[in-house]
Amino acid sequence: MCRASGHRDGRPASGRCAAVEAGKFHVFPVRTIDDGIEILTGIEAGTANADGRYPEGTVHGLVDQELQRLAKGLKEFTAPAAALESRAEKKKKKTA
Repeated sequence: MCRASGHRDGRPASGRCAAVEAGKFHVFPVRTIDDGIEILTGIEAGTANADGRYPEGTVHGLVDQELQRLAKGLKEFTAPAAALESRAEKKKKKTA
């Protein structure tokens, strides 16, 4: 992939590479990161709605879903430790 604004007719400014001309790989000019994500994954990148949520099945939607899952797991993992610390602090205050 390459930045679209620096290319004419979809080819690099320095000219076509022999490997591209031989059909061994392709050069895809992209305007945005989302364009690149869609080319690489074959899945729509997705645009956030007014609530900041992405449509299901989009790359950004899947990433958001996974980050939410990880955040929930981290919160559950750290909750017992936070509860123990809170109890210890309350005990200290009672004895002080």
